[in-house]
Amino acid sequence: MFLGLRSLILKNYKPAGENSLILGICRWLWRTSRLRGCLDEGFMLTTNQQIMGEDPKKIICLADDDEDDRMLLHEALLELGQPFKIFELCSAQQLIDHSCKLGEWSADFIFVDLYMPGMDGFECIERLKSMAFSGGGTRIIAYSIDGSQETMRKAFAVGADFYAVKPSSYADLRTLVRTVMQASWEDLEPGQRIFDMRRL
Repeated sequence: MFLGLRSLILKNYKPAGENSLILGICRWLWRTSRLRGCLDEGFMLTTNQQIMGEDPKKIICLADDDEDDRMLLHEALLELGQPFKIFELCSAQQLIDHSCKLGEWSADFIFVDLYMPGMDGFECIERLKSMAFSGGGTRIIAYSIDGSQETMRKAFAVGADFYAVKPSSYADLRTLVRTVMQASWEDLEPGQRIFDMRRL
């Protein structure tokens, strides 16, 4: 019941001040969901293995200091109905630290917010690219509200594989995750490595 109600709220969510009550309810439902487990402060793991009945085939990391943005992105990924293992981290440094600790696994996708306190996303991406675990199979998605050409160029220059401007609606967020998860990465042209609904 919680999952269905939470999904209904999210589908009707639009970023606006008058939706603070809806977002508050959504946060509560998300935190009480039995799919989530807190491993340590600020580091969250979800696996939908229980629903899919099979071992997770893709590992996804979400690094963003904004809890709401992590929650919405996380939910949109789960709605794809694929066996993911999703790690949430609330800072770039935490992503780097956990990547070093859990070096035996290699993430398939890493979403990195570019503007986090402390180490920013640009430095984080550059460091991830220099680490052994983020080899050719890992796709790094720069994720930001900043849709300027200069910022996009900078993100690609430090090693981002894809640039996503944070969508302003949950429907567009679902489009984003489908685009990223279903992409034929070897065939993507430079212009296809940018997601910005404002330009469509």
